Amino acid sequence: MLLAQNILAAILADAERLGFVYSSDPQTGNLLAALAASKPDGRLLELGTGLGYGTCWLKSGLSVNATLTTVEANMRNSQIAQSHLGNDKRIRFVVRDSGLWLQDAPAHYYDLIFADAPAGKYTHLDEALQALNVGGIYVADDMRRKTDGTDEYLESARRLVEILTQRPDFVVTKLTDFATGVLLAVRMRL
Repeated sequence: MLLAQNILAAILADAERLGFVYSSDPQTGNLLAALAASKPDGRLLELGTGLGYGTCWLKSGLSVNATLTTVEANMRNSQIAQSHLGNDKRIRFVVRDSGLWLQDAPAHYYDLIFADAPAGKYTHLDEALQALNVGGIYVADDMRRKTDGTDEYLESARRLVEILTQRPDFVVTKLTDFATGVLLAVRMRL
Protein backbone atom coordinates (compact mmCIF):
# COMPACT_ATOMS: atom_id res chain seq x y z
CA MET A 1 0.00 0.00 0.00
CA LEU A 2 1.18 3.47 -0.75
CA LEU A 3 1.67 6.00 1.98
CA ALA A 4 -0.99 8.71 1.87
CA GLN A 5 1.17 11.84 1.83
CA ASN A 6 -1.95 14.02 1.95
CA ILE A 7 -3.04 12.36 5.20
CA LEU A 8 0.41 12.83 6.74
CA ALA A 9 0.38 16.48 5.69
CA ALA A 10 -3.06 16.98 7.23
CA ILE A 11 -1.96 15.33 10.49
CA LEU A 12 1.14 17.55 10.63
CA ALA A 13 -1.00 20.62 9.94
CA ASP A 14 -3.24 19.68 12.87
CA ALA A 15 -0.16 19.12 15.03
CA GLU A 16 1.20 22.55 14.18
CA ARG A 17 -2.17 24.22 14.78
CA LEU A 18 -2.44 22.57 18.21
CA GLY A 19 1.23 22.91 19.18
CA PHE A 20 1.51 19.11 19.36
CA VAL A 21 5.23 18.28 19.22
CA TYR A 22 5.18 14.53 19.86
CA SER A 23 4.74 13.14 16.35
CA SER A 24 7.33 10.62 15.22
CA ASP A 25 9.80 11.77 12.61
CA PRO A 26 9.64 10.60 8.96
CA GLN A 27 12.65 8.26 9.28
CA THR A 28 11.02 6.44 12.18
CA GLY A 29 7.76 6.40 10.23
CA ASN A 30 9.43 4.81 7.23
CA LEU A 31 10.95 2.16 9.49
CA LEU A 32 7.53 1.51 11.05
CA ALA A 33 6.01 0.99 7.61
CA ALA A 34 8.71 -1.55 6.70
CA LEU A 35 8.35 -3.38 10.01
CA ALA A 36 4.56 -3.50 9.63
CA ALA A 37 5.01 -4.95 6.14
CA SER A 38 7.27 -7.65 7.61
CA LYS A 39 4.29 -8.98 9.55
CA PRO A 40 1.78 -10.07 6.90
CA ASP A 41 -1.54 -10.82 8.53
CA GLY A 42 0.03 -9.63 11.79
CA ARG A 43 -1.51 -8.09 14.86
CA LEU A 44 0.13 -4.74 15.58
CA LEU A 45 -0.12 -2.51 18.63
CA GLU A 46 0.71 1.17 18.94
CA LEU A 47 0.90 2.68 22.41
CA GLY A 48 0.38 6.42 22.08
CA THR A 49 -1.62 7.28 18.97
CA GLY A 50 -1.04 10.99 19.35
CA LEU A 51 -2.66 12.63 16.33
CA GLY A 52 -2.06 9.57 14.14
CA TYR A 53 1.27 10.28 12.42
CA GLY A 54 2.88 6.97 13.45
CA THR A 55 -0.46 5.24 12.91
CA CYS A 56 -0.50 6.44 9.30
CA TRP A 57 2.99 5.05 8.70
CA LEU A 58 2.06 1.71 10.29
CA LYS A 59 -1.11 1.62 8.17
CA SER A 60 0.95 2.02 5.01
CA GLY A 61 2.69 -1.29 5.76
CA LEU A 62 -0.38 -3.27 6.82
CA SER A 63 -1.36 -6.22 4.66
CA VAL A 64 -5.00 -6.74 3.78
CA ASN A 65 -5.63 -9.07 6.73
CA ALA A 66 -3.36 -7.38 9.29
CA THR A 67 -4.81 -5.40 12.19
CA LEU A 68 -3.57 -2.43 14.18
CA THR A 69 -4.80 -1.51 17.65
CA THR A 70 -3.74 1.99 18.66
CA VAL A 71 -4.19 3.26 22.21
CA GLU A 72 -4.35 6.94 23.20
CA ALA A 73 -5.32 8.44 26.56
CA ASN A 74 -6.31 11.86 25.18
CA MET A 75 -9.81 11.84 23.65
CA ARG A 76 -9.18 14.94 21.50
CA ASN A 77 -5.99 13.48 20.05
CA SER A 78 -7.67 10.15 19.30
CA GLN A 79 -10.61 11.90 17.62
CA ILE A 80 -8.23 13.83 15.37
CA ALA A 81 -6.40 10.61 14.44
CA GLN A 82 -9.73 8.91 13.77
CA SER A 83 -10.85 11.80 11.55
CA HIS A 84 -7.86 11.06 9.31
CA LEU A 85 -7.63 7.26 9.56
CA GLY A 86 -10.88 5.99 11.03
CA ASN A 87 -12.28 4.75 7.73
CA ASP A 88 -9.77 1.86 7.68
CA LYS A 89 -11.47 -1.17 9.25
CA ARG A 90 -8.07 -2.76 10.01
CA ILE A 91 -7.41 -0.07 12.62
CA ARG A 92 -9.00 -0.20 16.06
CA PHE A 93 -8.80 3.03 18.07
CA VAL A 94 -8.86 2.73 21.86
CA VAL A 95 -9.20 5.78 24.11
CA ARG A 96 -7.63 4.71 27.36
CA ASP A 97 -4.44 5.16 29.34
CA SER A 98 -1.87 2.81 27.79
CA GLY A 99 -0.74 1.54 31.19
CA LEU A 100 -4.27 0.58 32.21
CA TRP A 101 -4.93 -0.93 28.80
CA LEU A 102 -1.75 -3.04 29.00
CA GLN A 103 -2.88 -4.54 32.29
CA ASP A 104 -5.69 -6.27 30.36
CA ALA A 105 -3.76 -6.97 27.14
CA PRO A 106 -3.70 -10.58 25.94
CA ALA A 107 -0.41 -12.43 26.46
CA HIS A 108 1.74 -13.42 23.47
CA TYR A 109 -0.71 -11.84 21.03
CA TYR A 110 0.98 -9.02 19.13
CA ASP A 111 3.50 -9.40 16.33
CA LEU A 112 4.74 -5.81 16.56
CA ILE A 113 4.47 -3.25 19.34
CA PHE A 114 5.39 0.39 18.77
CA ALA A 115 5.81 1.94 22.22
CA ASP A 116 5.42 5.66 21.60
CA ALA A 117 3.99 6.55 25.02
CA PRO A 118 5.69 6.40 28.41
CA ALA A 119 3.45 3.44 29.38
CA GLY A 120 4.81 0.41 27.60
CA LYS A 121 8.23 1.96 27.39
CA TYR A 122 9.16 3.58 30.72
CA THR A 123 6.35 2.13 32.82
CA HIS A 124 4.36 -1.08 32.30
CA LEU A 125 7.24 -2.56 30.30
CA ASP A 126 6.69 -6.08 31.61
CA GLU A 127 3.05 -5.95 30.50
CA ALA A 128 4.01 -4.71 27.03
CA LEU A 129 6.65 -7.40 26.57
CA GLN A 130 4.27 -10.08 27.86
CA ALA A 131 1.85 -9.09 25.07
CA LEU A 132 4.48 -9.76 22.37
CA ASN A 133 4.57 -13.02 20.41
CA VAL A 134 7.73 -15.05 19.86
CA GLY A 135 9.29 -13.47 16.77
CA GLY A 136 7.47 -10.25 17.57
CA ILE A 137 9.21 -6.91 17.31
CA TYR A 138 9.18 -4.28 20.04
CA VAL A 139 10.00 -0.77 18.79
CA ALA A 140 10.72 2.32 20.90
CA ASP A 141 11.78 5.71 19.57
CA ASP A 142 13.08 8.90 21.21
CA MET A 143 15.99 6.98 22.70
CA ARG A 144 18.55 9.80 22.60
CA ARG A 145 18.83 13.50 23.40
CA LYS A 146 16.62 15.60 21.17
CA THR A 147 18.10 18.16 18.82
CA ASP A 148 16.65 20.96 20.93
CA GLY A 149 18.76 19.71 23.86
CA THR A 150 15.87 18.41 25.95
CA ASP A 151 16.35 15.09 27.63
CA GLU A 152 13.19 14.66 29.68
CA TYR A 153 13.25 10.87 29.21
CA LEU A 154 16.95 10.29 28.61
CA GLU A 155 17.57 8.45 31.88
CA SER A 156 14.42 6.37 31.36
CA ALA A 157 15.58 5.49 27.85
CA ARG A 158 18.97 4.43 29.18
CA ARG A 159 17.26 2.21 31.75
CA LEU A 160 15.00 0.67 29.09
CA VAL A 161 18.04 -0.31 27.02
CA GLU A 162 19.70 -1.77 30.10
CA ILE A 163 16.65 -3.85 31.02
CA LEU A 164 16.09 -5.21 27.52
CA THR A 165 19.73 -6.05 26.81
CA GLN A 166 19.84 -8.12 30.02
CA ARG A 167 16.85 -10.24 29.06
CA PRO A 168 17.78 -13.63 27.57
CA ASP A 169 14.50 -13.85 25.65
CA PHE A 170 15.16 -10.77 23.49
CA VAL A 171 17.65 -9.87 20.79
CA VAL A 172 18.18 -6.11 20.94
CA THR A 173 19.65 -3.61 18.53
CA LYS A 174 20.10 0.07 19.29
CA LEU A 175 19.95 2.45 16.36
CA THR A 176 21.24 5.42 18.33
CA ASP A 177 22.24 7.50 15.31
CA PHE A 178 19.02 6.80 13.41
CA ALA A 179 16.22 9.38 13.60
CA THR A 180 15.54 10.19 17.28
CA GLY A 181 17.23 6.99 18.36
CA VAL A 182 15.35 3.75 17.91
CA LEU A 183 15.51 0.52 19.86
CA LEU A 184 14.37 -2.74 18.28
CA ALA A 185 13.92 -5.89 20.37
CA VAL A 186 12.77 -9.23 18.98
CA ARG A 187 11.31 -11.86 21.29
CA MET A 188 12.93 -15.24 20.77
CA ARG A 189 11.94 -18.68 21.92
CA LEU A 190 14.10 -20.00 24.75
